[in-house]
Amino acid sequence: MVAGGDKTLTYQVQEYRYEGTIMAGAVAILGEARRLVVSASAGDAGFDAPTQFTNQFGTFLDLGAQTHGTGQFPLGSLFRRDRAAWTKIDVESWQNDLGKRLPKGFSVWRGPYPDYPHLAASAVVRQEPPATGADPDVDYEGYAAVLLTVKGNRLAVTRAVWKLGSDGPCAVMSDYPGCPISHP
Repeated sequence: MVAGGDKTLTYQVQEYRYEGTIMAGAVAILGEARRLVVSASAGDAGFDAPTQFTNQFGTFLDLGAQTHGTGQFPLGSLFRRDRAAWTKIDVESWQNDLGKRLPKGFSVWRGPYPDYPHLAASAVVRQEPPATGADPDVDYEGYAAVLLTVKGNRLAVTRAVWKLGSDGPCAVMSDYPGCPISHP
């Protein structure tokens, strides 16, 4: 059964492995009478168990997947229920927008790690050291915390904050979903 669902959706994750390494993956969501509802596939990726969630924008299916290796870039899909059908949501535009919001010389180093049920994401960011070499007393890596919204059939960044030397999105954005509430 798809977690968070209404017990009518089931799923199957498939992986192509070579010598223990996942070379490609896919996930199929099945509805009543085992009919295919949606599917997604990606090369060099493994899919997580899909989840269904509801928020102010509707009911969604999160088919999360990420590349393996050091970048761990997301390759999953997101769908929103549109009456009896499921519409694919663009989950790439916001990632491109995040890259454009970072200062010159900064880049997403790992992730971003989407948390679509909470319309949030985090990423490890890195600043290029100066051409003369890295200063051992300067931390060139940190985190970005991102809040998202749904605009039509795509996700969009509403706020992005980053900080070098930070460890996790809560160290960057105190109101990031799931962060402990601090009291003065």
